[in-house]
Amino acid sequence: MTFWKTSFWAAIATVSRLTSQFVMAKLIALFAGPAAFGLIGQFQSFASMVQLGSGGITNTSVIKYSAEFKADKNQLQSFLQTVIKVVFFASFLTGIFISIFSMLISEFIFNDRHYYWVFILFGMTLFGYALNQTFLSLFNGLNEIKKYASMFIIGALLSIFVSGLFIYYYAVNGYFLGLVVSQCILFFMSILYFKQLGLRINFFSLCIDPKILKMIFRFSLMAVTSVICVPLAQMVIRLHIVAHSGWDVVGYWQAVLKISDAYLLIFTTIIGTYVLPKYAELSDKNLLKKEVFIVMKKILPFTVFSATTIYFFRDQVIILLFSSHFLEARSLFLFQLVGDVLKIASWVIANILIAKAQVKVFVIFEISFTLLFLLFSIVFFDFFGVVGLTMAFSINYFFYFLAVFFWFFRFLR
Repeated sequence: MTFWKTSFWAAIATVSRLTSQFVMAKLIALFAGPAAFGLIGQFQSFASMVQLGSGGITNTSVIKYSAEFKADKNQLQSFLQTVIKVVFFASFLTGIFISIFSMLISEFIFNDRHYYWVFILFGMTLFGYALNQTFLSLFNGLNEIKKYASMFIIGALLSIFVSGLFIYYYAVNGYFLGLVVSQCILFFMSILYFKQLGLRINFFSLCIDPKILKMIFRFSLMAVTSVICVPLAQMVIRLHIVAHSGWDVVGYWQAVLKISDAYLLIFTTIIGTYVLPKYAELSDKNLLKKEVFIVMKKILPFTVFSATTIYFFRDQVIILLFSSHFLEARSLFLFQLVGDVLKIASWVIANILIAKAQVKVFVIFEISFTLLFLLFSIVFFDFFGVVGLTMAFSINYFFYFLAVFFWFFRFLR
């Protein structure tokens, strides 16, 4: 599928997700308030890390190898057979662990044991969440972009109607309830789409191929560092803010992060659905270099335009998506949006590290720049207040872009 066709379907998926996120953000702002954004952001960071323990380490390998094996159905089926077993055992054990230690986790994440029930429900439904992510990665790798987009559309509709209803009645508790219920329904939808591929997988077989397992875990270190580093750093930063300023200030920062993630979603979706599989297919370095600059020229102008538009209309965006209570966040936009542009430019290049299995370099970059971001954030917050967090974000991605840029040209040589 071409760049523009992939971009079209990626745009549809993105619009549905954006609509869902905007509606959810508005409902949370109206019925729960700024502090709820801090709590929800903390839980989302935790959920991102838990995805690793529930089989998330397989998602990158699923994209890469399903793209490679799509012409060989038997090999693809053997690969998926092992992947699904890994996801099942990992999510089952992780879910039990979370449920047993729910009170301690709630105390650590929220400084409050009141939310222990959230982690019990999350642990009990973890397998469905994990398998949804596996199937999304499979559709991505096989270039089944229509199915990929449809999953996001269905998920968005479920979030709006199911989670929205719960939020209306139960505020922040309703968000957590709606998340679990939506994922359970989406699980059955993903099974139906998977069956349409015509692949024969024995879900009850305990057979695991050691060779395929080795292929999967070749990417596990990259997945571990990618999924753990940023969410863990954000959790530490939130707890640091709470200790000095409270959950409301965390909520202002989280609102800006939400806007940032929302408008960048179309660009990150294109990078994930088109760029990564495309890089994996290209073995000629000259063609790879050409593709990188083509993608850069197509994505960056739109990123800059989007960031600039949001900056000049930031007050209207805040009121539209949240409420006037969040206008204190307007001072955070400048450095955040500069960092967003640098982030997308970096990711266009950095995906080569994943596509070409440059594990050592990827891990060094992720750990180093996450620690740098954490250090910058704490120091700048103490000196400049909450705006220092966005300053740290933009400066960190400036150095990250320089690092991946120079690595890329060294890689080509």
